[in-house]
Amino acid sequence: MNELGANSNSILVHIKKYPVTVKEYLYSLLVYPLFIKDPDFNTTAYRLMANLNKYIQYKFLSEEGLQERLQNNPTVKEDVSIWSDNYLAKMLKILFEIQSPLLTKM
Repeated sequence: MNELGANSNSILVHIKKYPVTVKEYLYSLLVYPLFIKDPDFNTTAYRLMANLNKYIQYKFLSEEGLQERLQNNPTVKEDVSIWSDNYLAKMLKILFEIQSPLLTKM
């Protein structure tokens, strides 16, 4: 097993009683990829730390919202629906952009 795999269950931070692991953060990068134009070490480290900071903030806010039972609030439900539609549209656009060059080569 490589070093990352051995440490993937390491806890980054505890939010209330909920631990956030390295593996969970890495999986979040599959959904919300991190794009870095200049791949030098300092830029990559800075962008990764900023992204991790934002991820932890979002996890904290979502835990607070669940604790306050905001998932049942009609306004929150509507906002989540709008976010979901927007997210799906972005994913379809990305898939189209990826497949478009392949289709023109056929």
